[in-house]
Amino acid sequence: MDIRLLKINAMKRFGKWFVTRSVAVDQWEDCNPLGGRWKAFERRQEKADARDRFVKTRMKTRPGWRMMFLRYEQSSKTLNLINYILKRYFRRKKK
Repeated sequence: MDIRLLKINAMKRFGKWFVTRSVAVDQWEDCNPLGGRWKAFERRQEKADARDRFVKTRMKTRPGWRMMFLRYEQSSKTLNLINYILKRYFRRKKK
């Protein structure tokens, strides 16, 4: 198990990364390619693409991730992971 994700802040970052939305097509059309908004859209799209690659590789190796191509299922999986980490964190605190 990757123990870096047992840290609360690391899990929050993972949760935010996991629920990053892709940029809608109509937003690209209304934006100036030389502006700062375009760069922000590119960064957000790169994060979303990285998330999609991560999910695709996990779907191949883990049976619990088979139906994770829908955004709703990805966000519910994020909540499950965060709840698991919080339970584990508080259980470790009690000792």
